Amino acid sequence: MSIRSDYRPYVPRLVAEWPERGSWMQSQGTMVLADISGFTPMTERLSRMGKIGSEEVARILNLVFAKLLTVAAELGGDFLKSGGDALLIWFSGPGHPSRGAAAAYRMRAALDHIGKIDTIAGVVELDLTVGVHSGDFDFFLVGATHQELVVTGQAASSTVRVAAVAEPGQILVSDTTAGLLEQSAVGDGRSPGHLLTAEPTIDATPDLAKPALDSDLDQYVPQTLDGLLGNVGRDGEHRIATIAFLDFEESDYRIERQGGAEFAPTLDELLR
Repeated sequence: MSIRSDYRPYVPRLVAEWPERGSWMQSQGTMVLADISGFTPMTERLSRMGKIGSEEVARILNLVFAKLLTVAAELGGDFLKSGGDALLIWFSGPGHPSRGAAAAYRMRAALDHIGKIDTIAGVVELDLTVGVHSGDFDFFLVGATHQELVVTGQAASSTVRVAAVAEPGQILVSDTTAGLLEQSAVGDGRSPGHLLTAEPTIDATPDLAKPALDSDLDQYVPQTLDGLLGNVGRDGEHRIATIAFLDFEESDYRIERQGGAEFAPTLDELLR
């Protein structure tokens, strides 16, 4: 199997179509941050059961994520990243506010349809908490061992703020996104956004064309995964590992003051 066939499923369309392979790009669109509530306690219970518990987590992840991402993809959603049990999905092009909001609404309905999930550690019921924001987003491709997609800047922070205010089972759209949707779909205000109370009418057909294959897509995948992706068995792998989360601050201020192109080398140096 060729590298292009191996890596395309693991590289976002945004990256595969990145113009001129620069380190910074700003693009207008709608970002959806969907967090699955109830997953962390379930994972903690199952992790105590060893390998069989890990397999159960993988099974449920596949069940839930595959369903949600399929719904988003049908409306042109581009899956960018996951953070544990949270999904970051990008919508661009004509009608991106309505498509992004409608995808969030349909994803919540899809999770409701799955309902309670039987696991070896008991029954689990999951909720979806979603934040949606529209604006000009800053994207970076930086790093040494591979080119990592970093989503940061004012618009990304606005998306996180809206998602943080939403409660389990709620979809909160920012004030900006709310102003771009039909008002019959938008409910009460809850600073910094409004509840989405109905599926908005989609006012443009999504572009579902597959991006052109790029022979260099492997440069966007961590080297530690080289040779594993596309060849992992259905049971996955089970390893003891140490995970670190690093938080860098003031990127919004630096981007606004310097501009994205000037900030990119600083971010690249940080990741390196």
